[in-house]
Amino acid sequence: MPLGITVTDPGGRIVESNRRSEELLGIPLERQLERNIGDERWDIVRADGSRMPPGEHAGMRALLEQRVVADVEMGLVRSPDQVSWLSVTAAPVPLPGLGVVIAYGDVSDRKAQNEALAQREEIFSTIVAASADAIAVYDGATECFIEFNAAAHQGLGYSREEFARMGPREIQAELGDEGIRAHNEVARQGGAAFETRHRRKDGTIQDALVRLRKLNVRGRDYLAAVWTDISDRRRAQARAARDALRTSFLLELHQRAPHLTDVELHRHVLARAVELTGSTVGFLHRVDEDQRGATLIAWCDVAGRPHPLADHRVALDEAGSWAECVRDREPHLHNDCGSPGCKGLPDDVTLGRCMSIPLIQDGKAALVFGVGDKPTDYDPDDLAQLQVVANELHKLTSQRAAQERLRASEERFRHLVEASFDWVWETDARGRTVYASPRIMDLLGIPPEAVLGKTPADFVGLLDDERVTRALGKRLAHPAPFSGLELVHRHASGRLVTLESAGVPMFAPDGAFCGYRGMSRDVTERRRLEEQYRQAQKLEAIGQLAGGVAHDFNNILAAILLHVGLLEEREDLDPETRQSLAVVSKASHRAAALTRQLLMFSRRSVLTLRPLDLNEVVADLLKMLGRVIGEHIDLRFDRHGTLPAVQADAGMLEQIVMNLVVNARDAMPTGGRITIATDSIEVGAGKGDGDPARRPGRFVRLTIMDSGCGMDTATLARIFEPFFTTKEAGKGTGLGLATVHGIVAQHRGWVEVESIVGEGTTFRVLLPAVSDGTVAAREESAPVPARGGQEVVLVVEDELGVRTIVARTLRRLGYRVIEASNGQEAMTLWQRHGAEVKLLLTDMVMPEGMTGLELAAALRAQAPGLKVIISSGYSAEVVETGTPGGGVTYLPKPFSPTTLGTTVRRCLDQ
Repeated sequence: MPLGITVTDPGGRIVESNRRSEELLGIPLERQLERNIGDERWDIVRADGSRMPPGEHAGMRALLEQRVVADVEMGLVRSPDQVSWLSVTAAPVPLPGLGVVIAYGDVSDRKAQNEALAQREEIFSTIVAASADAIAVYDGATECFIEFNAAAHQGLGYSREEFARMGPREIQAELGDEGIRAHNEVARQGGAAFETRHRRKDGTIQDALVRLRKLNVRGRDYLAAVWTDISDRRRAQARAARDALRTSFLLELHQRAPHLTDVELHRHVLARAVELTGSTVGFLHRVDEDQRGATLIAWCDVAGRPHPLADHRVALDEAGSWAECVRDREPHLHNDCGSPGCKGLPDDVTLGRCMSIPLIQDGKAALVFGVGDKPTDYDPDDLAQLQVVANELHKLTSQRAAQERLRASEERFRHLVEASFDWVWETDARGRTVYASPRIMDLLGIPPEAVLGKTPADFVGLLDDERVTRALGKRLAHPAPFSGLELVHRHASGRLVTLESAGVPMFAPDGAFCGYRGMSRDVTERRRLEEQYRQAQKLEAIGQLAGGVAHDFNNILAAILLHVGLLEEREDLDPETRQSLAVVSKASHRAAALTRQLLMFSRRSVLTLRPLDLNEVVADLLKMLGRVIGEHIDLRFDRHGTLPAVQADAGMLEQIVMNLVVNARDAMPTGGRITIATDSIEVGAGKGDGDPARRPGRFVRLTIMDSGCGMDTATLARIFEPFFTTKEAGKGTGLGLATVHGIVAQHRGWVEVESIVGEGTTFRVLLPAVSDGTVAAREESAPVPARGGQEVVLVVEDELGVRTIVARTLRRLGYRVIEASNGQEAMTLWQRHGAEVKLLLTDMVMPEGMTGLELAAALRAQAPGLKVIISSGYSAEVVETGTPGGGVTYLPKPFSPTTLGTTVRRCLDQ
């Protein structure tokens, strides 16, 4: 037999084999009889190529003994490089003493052929799977793909499971029943190649080159399709065609643009943009300067429908898709505009798709250039084409604008020069005037033609012309830019005018000096204002000096008044001594009044500010003013009906009115008229006569006008200086107007003065209005008699004389007094006596770096209920740090023993 035959006993031992078995097993017959089929000496390879472990041989024997085994392939290793593949069939033998009969044949050749075939199939499958081209096999009977690679389904966006249920009908963009029949006809003819369009799962189109081949497998026809995505190639071809069209358009545009109006240019460019992008409409909007709205200025429609452009303005936040490019400052492409996409266009136009590009100028969108309603979706190539056209339009419009500006620049320059407040001039290399703007007529009263051909030294009315001639010669010999050159001219009317000039030299291309070009400005008023400012600075410096003097003088007066007060309380004084003390007391009070005026002038007085009606303040003073000025002067009050309130100190306002009225009275020794008027005005920016305090806003104005002797310019320049007076000796201190100036400045206002010799003087006081101020009622406080107490008072004063007399006065009133010369010493004493101290009486400014307010804050941190009195003869620090509050009382120096006692008692009883 061609098969090997082996018979075993029931235990699996080989009892018989034929001669063919020796060839197939490679083991002589007598040696086979020594083996069992479960013997581990058999080196067996399974069908899958793996070695059979030794432990499974016995299992195989048991398997053969239990059932029939048919056509099991296994390999028998005969040598390290030789394996015999056998097809084994086994069956039990129903005879006593026998087990199974095993038949096996050699299938090594068939195994090798099958492996080679499987390898070829694997290689082919790998090639098909890795192919960049889509490969699919179509069954015409089921109209489905039965086999395909990844490029086929992934290239169209489908999963493998989805593609397995599809056929050409589902993927062809324009394939119907006729197309199916055409495919089948191609299959019958054997194959063909053609270009077609596939529809991807997402709806986009794929251009494809398809090659079909007819397959016949076991008598059945199939159609094998291999296709390549040529979308990029098609786009490149279309782009090349559009680029050629665009290049032709740009050449044509540059030839025609100079001959087209703006409207014609816009329409022409829109028509070409529509053609390049395959659109049906084009639009051009002008964007408002505020970037909030736009107006349609050009429209293109391939259907040729007329669309009037009037009234097609729209707010950009309502315009929809096409207007988004303005907000983002970049091109936008929309293939699904929605209903808002049509706003701002002709009424019967809606956009499903659109592209829009902003044309930027000076950082803002000036125009929006767009197209819309292409039959298919727009892509980045379309946007790139539109961008090129938009850039060309932007370039042309910018060039036109630049040319227009260039044409108008000379005219604008001429108007600018003629409208300038400065005199613009030009000279030749010899210094002779070759051009003079008309402004010279306003500055000097000379017509421009009168100075042509003349040097500055030849001008009529120039003062110090010899110095000018020398300076001119120097500048012509050594040309260089100059500025700040001031020359004084006499105007044709006779008044003096100061001109400040600046100029630059001009040179020819070969470097030769050609002359100067420059301008001259009237600085007469500026020089006057600078002088006023210097005067204000001088007043400020004098004020600081006056405030410092008042501070030291008040400390001296405080000691004098306290000592005089204590002496006056003695009952054993003789009349002569009491009279002398009265004289000293009166002189001290006059000195104190003088220092108060100095403090008012230097703006160091403490204000009690509240909303006031200026009309009421003046009305309350009228009776007293009538008694002061006398019957020979007519006093009138021109009262404004309703005035806004002013935030002011009532006593200070009365001081202003009193001082100005008294000054006016003194200017009319033989009688006259004084008019007091009130009103409110709005001061605008740029107005004013140079007062540094002047500023725009709402102000209440107090005007006091007299018909007196008036003042000359020299007197006007000094009226606010302290101790300056034109009155006879003993008739005035020279502090009245200085006090007015200081009080008004402290109220953040200013004073304006006009005076004509022999005609009178007008003072105007302007105070800032309070728009929401409610006028407060006057508060009248009843005097509190001085009485003593037994509380402990901590007195802190660096002036020994003042501290001693203050302590003595308080002790006479029954108080227990602890004395300290500065804040640090007070802190030390507080550690020992703090629990007893009920009141802190401290000077404001002291040595050792701690002020009175700082000392009070430190002590109150330990004893919140501590009462505090701050005393100072120089209240600038109080003004700067804020008026004391929260239980802190201010006691200005100098003060009498009665004032001291009353203040201490009132503070303790609060």
